[in-house]
Amino acid sequence: MLATEIKYPAVIFGRFICATILHLSLTEEIYSALERMKYCCNHSYMFDNWQLAYLTAWCQATMVISVEMSNLVIICVAFYPVEIIFNFISIAIISEFDNLVYSSMRNESMRKLVEEREIFEKIFIKHHTTSSRCGPNELSD
Repeated sequence: MLATEIKYPAVIFGRFICATILHLSLTEEIYSALERMKYCCNHSYMFDNWQLAYLTAWCQATMVISVEMSNLVIICVAFYPVEIIFNFISIAIISEFDNLVYSSMRNESMRKLVEEREIFEKIFIKHHTTSSRCGPNELSD
């Protein structure tokens, strides 16, 4: 494997580019999952079962990390640049599958609830925070 990498710098370059692109495309999903996990911990009184809400966000974060790790393994196993690119494209499509399913729902009531920002902000009001850097108007009563 080391001999082929020395002969073909395009393989190393292809691995780097594909790993970087997928990592950058998945960072937003990891960030949103971590944000939801923090929301569940800080606003546990707003849920009937906050552990279940936390678990769903944790599952999303775990799945995104496992997709990225499997992408790295598959890319590192491939020896040819074309094989690296094809494997990367297939993993990228798999990682975007949940977004494709969400965009295919046209008249679902939960989708409208999430997309309409003013309704979303009225339902999910942040009442308090645990940050020591928050201002006096951000603290709960």
